[in-house]
Amino acid sequence: MKTLRDFAFYVEERIENSILSKNTYVGVDNILPNRGGIKPSDYVPTEGNSIKFQSGDILIGNIRPYFKKIWLATFEGGWSADVLCIRPKKTKLSSCLFATLSQDAFFEYDMAGSKGSKMPRGDKNHIMNFPISISENYEKIGRIILDFDAQIKRNNDMVQKLQVLGKAIYSKNVTSVDFTKLASISTITTGKEDANHATPNGIYKFFTCSDGISLCDDYKFEGKSILVAGNGNFNVKYYDGKFNAYQRTYVIKNDEIIGNLYYTLVFNTELFNRKANGSIIKFLTIEMLNKIDVPLFSVEMNKALNDLLAEINKISSNTDSLMQLKGTLLPLLINQQLA
Repeated sequence: MKTLRDFAFYVEERIENSILSKNTYVGVDNILPNRGGIKPSDYVPTEGNSIKFQSGDILIGNIRPYFKKIWLATFEGGWSADVLCIRPKKTKLSSCLFATLSQDAFFEYDMAGSKGSKMPRGDKNHIMNFPISISENYEKIGRIILDFDAQIKRNNDMVQKLQVLGKAIYSKNVTSVDFTKLASISTITTGKEDANHATPNGIYKFFTCSDGISLCDDYKFEGKSILVAGNGNFNVKYYDGKFNAYQRTYVIKNDEIIGNLYYTLVFNTELFNRKANGSIIKFLTIEMLNKIDVPLFSVEMNKALNDLLAEINKISSNTDSLMQLKGTLLPLLINQQLA
């Protein structure tokens, strides 16, 4: 059987960082886990240069391969040292190779050859030895996977538009109301102490301080919840369902004003960065969160924000289902068990 190196190679071209933007620079943090595509980068280098990628290249997150970070490039840009860029030797193989490397089998193989325990990193030579068999239906397989990715991207784009709308509605109305402290209208709890609680094949979401979301085997929380990362970039997430969380992730609840709470905390992330404790690693405390000012919106306004957040959650859940189905179908298609 042939290996990946028979069909592709690592890219080494360079591009000046000065011409890159948040939409054309790809680091490991803005490749979404579980084959979820990419998001705009929060960090873009301004000096020196990066490795250049082009449309049709396959970018793979090389730190913690179990996060299954992979993306088929649709434009030209630059990428960080924590990302691998693989270019097919033949352009027509691009989508099929992407489908092949999106399988759980590839990421398990990648992890088996990775180096490091706390933050495993894939071995480039080992990756190129991944066994590959290209079938006669490779173009059809590639198209099916790209169709999945296209719908996932449409969902992600819609979520982004609804988020912009929610922020606009909140900003417009927050200037003309009274406020109360978060402590007076909500409860804040934290998750498990074990940072390694995540399991690759778990059935419940496991929230940590990173932007990505892992899986685990049991749950501590249930229902509509706001999750605030207690360190890192202090990201704010919303989830409705059964889940677990890491101890430095704060879980905040109040069903009646859940949308209000979400956008209040989103708009306070800059404040978190300024006032967080710690000289080396900044972190939030429950006491700091309890002092956040929450606007006292009308019942109608709270309902509008709640409904908007529910729609965002509905679309995001559909995306999760698509990614799960894609992961199930991939090995069947690659191994020609489906016609």
